[in-house]
Amino acid sequence: MSSPPPIAPVTAANPEPRWLALDVFRALAVLWMIQGHTFTALLGSGDIFGGTFGQIYRLLHGLTAPMFLCGAGLAYGIVTFGAAKPRRLLRRALMLFAIGTILQLPAAPLAEVVQRRELLAAALQPAALQLVAACLVLAELLRTRSASRFAAAALVVSAASALLAPWIWNISLSSRYVLGSWIDGQTGAQFSLVPWVSFFLIGAAISALFGASLWRARARMPLIGLFGLALSALCYWQFLSGHRLHSLYGAHPFWLTSPMFVVFRVGMVLTWLAVLSAASPLLARSFAAWPSLRRLVAALSRHSLVAYVVHLSVLYGLPPLRGQHGTAPHFSLLECTGICALVLFVSVLSTLNWERLRELVASVARRFVQTKRAPLSSPLAPPGAAPRDPLV
Repeated sequence: MSSPPPIAPVTAANPEPRWLALDVFRALAVLWMIQGHTFTALLGSGDIFGGTFGQIYRLLHGLTAPMFLCGAGLAYGIVTFGAAKPRRLLRRALMLFAIGTILQLPAAPLAEVVQRRELLAAALQPAALQLVAACLVLAELLRTRSASRFAAAALVVSAASALLAPWIWNISLSSRYVLGSWIDGQTGAQFSLVPWVSFFLIGAAISALFGASLWRARARMPLIGLFGLALSALCYWQFLSGHRLHSLYGAHPFWLTSPMFVVFRVGMVLTWLAVLSAASPLLARSFAAWPSLRRLVAALSRHSLVAYVVHLSVLYGLPPLRGQHGTAPHFSLLECTGICALVLFVSVLSTLNWERLRELVASVARRFVQTKRAPLSSPLAPPGAAPRDPLV
């Protein structure tokens, strides 16, 4: 019995089909991220963050960034090996870097930021968008014409980043160089390349082997999910037992650099993606009944950048209007839930209308260009005569 043919590559006549499980995966990561940022910024520390529930809550939210990065890597592999456009990817990396840097500019005049080393270092620290930009550039450097060779190279770099993270952090380049925070987070950088690049490259390596064949992706996800679940179980068993592998590295910040914790989160992310892939038939029937829900999921997946920028701007303000760090008031759990619902509504609404806004701006720009290029009609032309083609 022959296997179904792979889905055709992306072309103008055949637009890219959507991988439903990946869309839902990325959309859930965006919503979970917005909720986490809102509660962290506005909720009193004693409301839910203590006790066993708080530990589970922090563990689950610790998967948000890995989901975000792994989803970006999966999308990169599918797009790149389905229809390679390196220049477009590099332009997007530059855009992500610029937006991320603007969002985290300190609340100080730009001249002062440039002159003071600590402010400049804070402005140039890698956050989520800058990390994705760096991952895109690194993936392009690793990319070859062979998807299998790229996957092998990506997995090697990913493993090296995870396994060497404690030793690389102990060098503490960030305390000696302004751009050292891109290597380690000893000075407070949230998303240094080591070990966070591991999540992106693992996603890119997996999807590179799929190429444009989403049928192959769906067929292999159960096996990948079982592998991820086994990884997570092994790491958790090692954590609970006295034979902890991370003790080989000596003193290091476990929750930031431990290879065991990195592998545990990789396994959980792959398991979660496999569960969504297995539930794709049920999700497809639900979306067929509610097409608007499908459009929402697709919009959050494709335009997660819009939701990211909007919710951070609502919570913290843009750099010229941003107050000093730490002055945000704390609210009760009920109040914070209401504020979170409002932030989610604004972010989702902005994401849903982003394509319409972009199409409107493009339409206005096209009309403006056409008006400028339109030939002047001759005063001697008879009424109702068709205008001459300027190329004739």
